[in-house]
Amino acid sequence: MLESAMAFAVVMIIFSTIVTGLVEAFLRLLVLRQKSLGRALEQLLQREVQPALVAALKQAQAAKEGLDDVLASAEKWHGKTSAILSDFTANPLGEGNANAKPGWWDRRLRNIDELTTYSFLQRLAKSKMGDVITQLDDDQLAAYLANISRTYERYIAASHEFYRKRSYVVTTAAALIFAAAYNVDAGRVYVHLMDDPATRTALIENADQAMEENRKAVQSLKVLLGELEEDEKAKLAAEPVADKSESEILAEIAATREALNTLREDSRLPVGPSLWPYCMGEGWMTCDDGRASKTLSADFAFWVLNVLLAGVLIALGGTVLVECLFPPRPTCTSHSRYARECGAG
Repeated sequence: MLESAMAFAVVMIIFSTIVTGLVEAFLRLLVLRQKSLGRALEQLLQREVQPALVAALKQAQAAKEGLDDVLASAEKWHGKTSAILSDFTANPLGEGNANAKPGWWDRRLRNIDELTTYSFLQRLAKSKMGDVITQLDDDQLAAYLANISRTYERYIAASHEFYRKRSYVVTTAAALIFAAAYNVDAGRVYVHLMDDPATRTALIENADQAMEENRKAVQSLKVLLGELEEDEKAKLAAEPVADKSESEILAEIAATREALNTLREDSRLPVGPSLWPYCMGEGWMTCDDGRASKTLSADFAFWVLNVLLAGVLIALGGTVLVECLFPPRPTCTSHSRYARECGAG
């Protein structure tokens, strides 16, 4: 039973690696990070930058003449800041490539996905709002820019949090869809591993390789999410990770099918669309005769529960379970971080 549990954990790690790669490809192909930054900047300009500028100009108008036209210019941006959003999101190196290779993918070149506070202030000064902002006196200008800088950092932090949470939802949904589409029945897989010593042994022997591939996939996704510890950021700064091209991402997606076929054929795992409830009667892994029509039976409900369990395990990635079953140290001692993560059990 222990060997079966270890082999089952390896299977979940492999599936988790596949889903993690698919999620990363999905996030990159749909340029969700750039969209998240654009949304944060648009809300910032509309809710904070423009109203604060109008308020500052009205205050300055009491002590300085000739600000009527400037104030009118600032007020006209109310609810229309999307017109100047490109001043803040455009990639200065992407325009030439965008003209040479137009297309939806080219948004990765036209738009940026990160913008520091200093860069934001630079772009604000060069934008159409910049000429209006310079009409403030020195004290007002310093107070205005300090307030906008703090507000920008708050909005960007909220944007990162929103993007990460949405990515977690996408990962969970992708895991559940993958488990259902590829028919990963957790109960049936575990029973198969109990009954097949050769498969158990082969999976356990490949545990280190599976965990290393999973670690790389998770790190790549964390780079995309901007969710790294300081020491990892320093390491990546010394050895930067190159952004993946469209062809590389599509190649990774295509390689997923080969990995699934290899896992299914070599390990003979009972997964895939040819099994219940998607009985097609093809190959050695088929259902009993007549079961395909019983879609509203207790068997189908049991299948749904097992698929949901598999989807949850795939989404979690099995990191805690992995460290319990495959600890770098001989055991989980009371002085190791594995004991804290694994718990009393």
